[in-house]
Amino acid sequence: RKKKRPILRRPGVFAVAAIVMLFVVVFSSNAPKKAAIVEPPLPPLEARGRAVFKGRGCNQCHTIDGSASIGPTMFDFWGSRRELTDGSTVIADEQHFRDSVKQPFKQITKGFTAAMPPFGNSIAESDMLALMAYVRTLHSQPPEATAKPTQPDTE
Repeated sequence: RKKKRPILRRPGVFAVAAIVMLFVVVFSSNAPKKAAIVEPPLPPLEARGRAVFKGRGCNQCHTIDGSASIGPTMFDFWGSRRELTDGSTVIADEQHFRDSVKQPFKQITKGFTAAMPPFGNSIAESDMLALMAYVRTLHSQPPEATAKPTQPDTE
């Protein structure tokens, strides 16, 4: 009776392995790649705000596309009516944004918990202005629809 050879010593095993490896290399390199997210160019202040948003880690909890996350999305944030956990409502304006960044426990958006760390005075005014400018760009309506309201005529 013939003694069985170990699997690695059988004829053709290396040839089959080489063919399999060749297919893996060829077909894995042609696999569809995820599309890179292309961020639109922004004016300098808004671009700085985007850098602050990422650098401070805001994007870890706040999305910019309307999708759900740990914190409220920044998409269509500016000028929106925000219902708070205490039952009151506010308009997302400069004061609400400042309070939310500096003292996040002061006004908590309904549906979210008080998880954001307070930045207090650790955020420079120039960074705050840049952040606000960036968040204003995150909207679904043309800029005219999200512009600051003008003073009413006093006639």
